[in-house]
Amino acid sequence: MFVILLFLARPVFSICVDNGVKHAEAEKWVRNGNFLVTCASGETKVLNCLTDAGTVLSLGTTSHVENGVEYSCVDDEPGTEGSGEEVSVNSCPGSADDYDDITVGNFLICCISKRFKGCVDEYGDSIKSGYFLLGKRLLKYCNIQNNGMRARIEPKGCFNGSRSDDVDDVSFHVKKYTIWRQVSHFGTFVEARMCLSVWGSMIPYTDNYM
Repeated sequence: MFVILLFLARPVFSICVDNGVKHAEAEKWVRNGNFLVTCASGETKVLNCLTDAGTVLSLGTTSHVENGVEYSCVDDEPGTEGSGEEVSVNSCPGSADDYDDITVGNFLICCISKRFKGCVDEYGDSIKSGYFLLGKRLLKYCNIQNNGMRARIEPKGCFNGSRSDDVDDVSFHVKKYTIWRQVSHFGTFVEARMCLSVWGSMIPYTDNYM
């Protein structure tokens, strides 16, 4: 006699926790007032950005002016925090001189040794490894591995400092989804900035006089 056993398994639903609030799979909500997000496979992902007036900006919007405020909603690096980006050490073109150092993306490669020498920042300066800046104050980390045979650029949030400030100073490091405000160099208005380093960078500039 054959006995057939039936097991009823409870479906497993992933949830996301945002600021202590649980959100169900596929649920949508507004985070920090300027990001429309959803819960996808247990991760909070940004769908769109929102202006202070509630206008929806699609990811990829580089400039939108509304009520004297300029917004951008740029998808910087799709993926999860720390996924980073990589290129092949063999990216030197066949026409490149063997003594040339070339830049591929933001990686600096020595074509004679076929090794990574470092990364190139927003200002065209090269660094061997460590923190550097790209785009609108996006904080990155240049990770050179295996004696230069492998390299990664990892997203690390935003940088709340000027070019003269030390990029390694953690007091200027801002985690993604964080909102911070700072007085302009002329002391006439306050700039409101939002850090969305992985799924986009949204930086509105307000003209509210102090």
